Amino acid sequence: MFKHPATLRPTRPVPLLVLSGEACQDRNLYLQNQSDSLLVVIPSGVSPPPWLKPGTQTVCLPPGNPYLDTLLANAETVFCANPSVCSRTEPAFGKQVPSPQSSAEKFAIAVVCDRKYLPFFFGLVQNLRAVHPGPLEIHLAALDAEVGAAAIARFPDLDLRVYAAEDLWDKDDLPRFLARSVASRAYTCKPRIALHALKNTEADAIFLLDLDIFFFRDPARLLSAFEGANALLFPQWSDRFTWARLHGSINSGMVGAKKGAEHLLAWWSQACLIRCDLHVEQGFFGDQGFLDQALVYFSGIRVYREWDEDVAPWNRNTLRAQFSDSHLSVLNGQAVGSFHAAGPDSDRVFELKYLWDQVVAVFSGLPIRDCPVFFPYLLEQQRLYFSGLDRAMRVATLLKNRLGIPVPRWTPKTLAWALGALSPLFSLIDTLHCNYARWRQHGPVEDPHSSQWVRLQQTVLFSPEKLLS
Repeated sequence: MFKHPATLRPTRPVPLLVLSGEACQDRNLYLQNQSDSLLVVIPSGVSPPPWLKPGTQTVCLPPGNPYLDTLLANAETVFCANPSVCSRTEPAFGKQVPSPQSSAEKFAIAVVCDRKYLPFFFGLVQNLRAVHPGPLEIHLAALDAEVGAAAIARFPDLDLRVYAAEDLWDKDDLPRFLARSVASRAYTCKPRIALHALKNTEADAIFLLDLDIFFFRDPARLLSAFEGANALLFPQWSDRFTWARLHGSINSGMVGAKKGAEHLLAWWSQACLIRCDLHVEQGFFGDQGFLDQALVYFSGIRVYREWDEDVAPWNRNTLRAQFSDSHLSVLNGQAVGSFHAAGPDSDRVFELKYLWDQVVAVFSGLPIRDCPVFFPYLLEQQRLYFSGLDRAMRVATLLKNRLGIPVPRWTPKTLAWALGALSPLFSLIDTLHCNYARWRQHGPVEDPHSSQWVRLQQTVLFSPEKLLS
């Protein structure tokens, strides 16, 4: 699907069992080599065997991706009943082959992370190392002490600068910041770390990134996109008018800033310190809800309008995102540079992003099975391959959203419980619900004006001359 031009750089050896589809041989190899570190790989075209359970030590490879090459290249040992399954054609993570848009210039980023999001952070850094041939500079706001230590230990060769809360906030604001929930602290920290990074860098610009951004190509090309401005903002391009009003017209998952943008970042930081939560009916959407006003308050802002960056599930219809010629494209073939994988999408880029993060985390030795944030994302990816898991997750959604019954968070223990003792019950409930929905002719609830809004968006973006025709 796409090719990253760099190695994974694992920090721990991991043995692989690559399933061949030969049931008896696969099971025998599994029983003979079973251990806590064994990673079971299910290649495209091979069905998961009934004895294999989903989880962090299982990797499901979607069609047409380079991850099998990556796994084989970095494994300690490879077990496979059929060697032809493991045959490697062209290494996907081999020698650096810069694209015409690649740059050897330093690329500086600012991010926020706590220990629950370490797999996302490790995945983002490895992703950037893969697509950017030049040096990286990382400014990391660590919401707990473990994050800074783990990041420095994992990336000792990078220019990595770690900021604790005490480094970012003065003594008057720090108690107010620490009194907030972890999620609210993360939102509040984003403009603050961007401000400190901009003050402390010699790079041409810094980019504030969410950890769920995935890059298909070198983002250093965006350094030329400022065109004389000191701030670079990326639109939401929402597929629904209501989303545009509730979430704003600017996305905060990727924000560029150069010298001169300090006042904007300081204002944004103070606004987030006043209030930074998710109450869209009151106009608050984390840190993002304030950026629409920035367009009015500050000069020197450029809005990126090339449509090929920060593509996301909420704008894929407007931007005509689709897979063609083995890559994600928008607007009839224009290649996408970055994708905001905030949730599942029909093109399955979300799946590739979190599969990549899983691979990076496993080879980095992170205990992702105990990560309450990352584990549910793994299950979202693997439900496409395990029918029992998909059934359990759909029934859990039914109980929570339709019947108002609280359900526990997905963890390895709740997963084992659901796939074991409750599997027959889930199967029965799922069948009854499908029959009931068919009888009531239930279907997905859609905004009746959504398609008209998308067409209007596409006209103003791609064919503005038609507005007056």
